[in-house]
Amino acid sequence: MLDTQIYDLIVSNSLIKPINKIITEKKIEVLCTHIQNDELQDIPNEKKRALVSQIIRKQVPTSGGVYGVSKYGCATYGDGSGSGISIDQIRSSAKKHTKDALIATTAAKYADVLVTEDNRFTNRFRKTCSSCEVWSFDQLETYILKISAST
Repeated sequence: MLDTQIYDLIVSNSLIKPINKIITEKKIEVLCTHIQNDELQDIPNEKKRALVSQIIRKQVPTSGGVYGVSKYGCATYGDGSGSGISIDQIRSSAKKHTKDALIATTAAKYADVLVTEDNRFTNRFRKTCSSCEVWSFDQLETYILKISAST
């Protein structure tokens, strides 16, 4: 699962073709939630939005739901704890960073790896002892180039 800013880095580092190649070959699957999709559709730069839309991804429901954030039909009921972590373990005590929390609970439930450049998010996620790894963009880029070169 990719945090939203990672899509921009994929585009700016010319990785659309290599990532789509390994997705098509079923070597990886890029999962996303309605949260990432909504944020990507709101990219103001039309050209960048079009490029990002080329990245193949599979939408999954968020693990947990929050009134006013979650979309009906795109989320599960509850606090996400069925994933092994809860929404409140990730978001701040002031209930900020709810979208990050929903991405985290969803990654913990469905993904092997969460890719983000957000240090606060990374630290909160790692403290949950989730079995989902956290990678930086550089780690993802290395992985994409290694796997796409081997086929």
